[in-house]
Amino acid sequence: MGKSISKSSNLSLFYERVLFLCTNTVTESEKNPLLSLKHGTATRLKKKIRQLGITREIVLKLSPGELRDRYFKNYDPAAKSIIRGKNVYLLPDFALITRTYMNSREHGGSSTERKLELQRKIIYEDVYCSEENRKICEEQHKTLYSLASFNRLWRQYEKSCVAPSFRRHEIPGACAEFDFTGATLRCADGTKAQFAVLVLSYSRKVFVMATPSQNIEDSVAAVLAGFKYFGGTTEILAVDNFKAAVTCAGRYGGEFTAAFRMLTGFLGLTLSSMPPKSPKIKGHAEAAVKLVSHTLIARMKQVEREGQPFKNIAAINDWLLRHLDLINDHPVRGLKASRNEIFVQDEQPLLHKPQSWDFNLSEFVTRTVPPTSRFSINGHEYCLPPHLIGHKVQMEVRPQQIVFYEYGRPVCTYKRTDNTPGISTKEGFNPDRHLYIEVLKALPLSMYYEWGLAIGPETHKKVKSILSSSPNIDKYRRAVKLLSLPHENPALYPVFEKFLKSVPHHTGISKISSLWKIWPDKPNVIEKDQVYRFGRLYSMVKAKLYGSDVKLSWYLEGEQHPKPERKGLVFLNYQKKSAEKSQIVSSGKDPSATSGNDPNKTRQCDPSATEPRNQTFTATSDPSSTIKKEK
Repeated sequence: MGKSISKSSNLSLFYERVLFLCTNTVTESEKNPLLSLKHGTATRLKKKIRQLGITREIVLKLSPGELRDRYFKNYDPAAKSIIRGKNVYLLPDFALITRTYMNSREHGGSSTERKLELQRKIIYEDVYCSEENRKICEEQHKTLYSLASFNRLWRQYEKSCVAPSFRRHEIPGACAEFDFTGATLRCADGTKAQFAVLVLSYSRKVFVMATPSQNIEDSVAAVLAGFKYFGGTTEILAVDNFKAAVTCAGRYGGEFTAAFRMLTGFLGLTLSSMPPKSPKIKGHAEAAVKLVSHTLIARMKQVEREGQPFKNIAAINDWLLRHLDLINDHPVRGLKASRNEIFVQDEQPLLHKPQSWDFNLSEFVTRTVPPTSRFSINGHEYCLPPHLIGHKVQMEVRPQQIVFYEYGRPVCTYKRTDNTPGISTKEGFNPDRHLYIEVLKALPLSMYYEWGLAIGPETHKKVKSILSSSPNIDKYRRAVKLLSLPHENPALYPVFEKFLKSVPHHTGISKISSLWKIWPDKPNVIEKDQVYRFGRLYSMVKAKLYGSDVKLSWYLEGEQHPKPERKGLVFLNYQKKSAEKSQIVSSGKDPSATSGNDPNKTRQCDPSATEPRNQTFTATSDPSSTIKKEK
């Protein structure tokens, strides 16, 4: 252009172009055939006119040569050419500009106030490109910087004013911050890796681990791996409000999940959550996330773009462990030491070393309570309150216990009972009608049989026939109904035995119950069996279901058996002597000669006296005395 404007005709054309663009647009100048302007030339000319503050009134006061000198301050009239690279720019007052910029950001933090903050472009147009600065440029023959150059110089000024020190005062070994980067990386096996970051607040040493997800198991594994990498734990673990750690965020502290509360209890540290919408409070984690993303994850992403993706998440973690020193060995800005050097010198000796790192959360799961309000775990069932049906609870399977949580709060704890059929419950968890069924199901078959044998052989035989094949709750109920017909009265046991002998074998329990009600010759003696009682049995089994360490047996530990061996011998002697007496009577001899008793008393005795008595309640070897008592 220097050669073209040296001619008077071109100088006049340049004058006409500037004069036209002072009051018209670029599009209108392109349409004017007298100006011979293309779009790019017209755009640059219009921009330069605006930067120099040239108006139509100024152009009319100047000659074409004076306009050229004003437009091209670096124009050399002797050489008739433009001297490139000699522009003198007006240096911005960045102290005033920064103060104006920061004043617009001093507010309460509401969304409306944030929207009305001054932007850098507005500061450039109103403060730097002001009328005062334009006059200074005109007087001193200087030029204003463009917006891009202005922003570049402003950033350099901001960096030069930052003090090379930590923003907050931190205590060595006091706190660590945990967060996820939000970046993902696809592996060759199809899985997506997410990245968890654990950073020490004092030394700012960083640990990063790739995980398949942000669920409870993966988050806990990342925290454990991070502290194990550091060689110890801090006093406080500050976490962001992700769902695996915090169930409900709060301005003054949130509610934590049971998994993270157990983890912190295992490691011996305190758990802290970040207030919502307060990124400055977790500044160390945010800075570490940014550093990890730009330094490590960006490099891995470039490897993926080159067609060599990582095979799986384990390969990513191997790569991360090999390259973590790119961050931790890099000197901290403004300090002469790296993160690793600060960590080894000041923070590592103050970390707490737990007794064990073996925190297994693989058996900690979240489940929905089924309509039965119970869970089956390793062949045993554990009951929950019925109001939790349909709710989600967390279940922790410990080596000796099973603990249930709702929203992180413990609901109940059971002693672990693997491969043992039955249920474990708590008081109030089951209605009475359901608990009755569970008691019958939990009762061993041997106790049913022993109860039947205590009444007599016919009862024992009937109970065995009921429970012989594939017992179920209906059979248990029929057996208990049969055993309860004598009303736990030892005086009725012989009569009940005689009654069962007279009843056909195929008769049902309901029919037996109705026939027993009208059976005659029942003694009026009211006596309760001290051992074989259903109330005693019910309370015993219920205590077992509630978690008491009770051995299910008719004779509890510490109780003395009423010498069953002797009573068995008495029963056999009584049976033997009854058979001898019947032989004597059939032969026509006087039975009193054998028994030594009054024959009239023998003839008046009840035939049921010849029936075998229960061995528990037979107290004498003399059959005549037994007959008197039964009468």
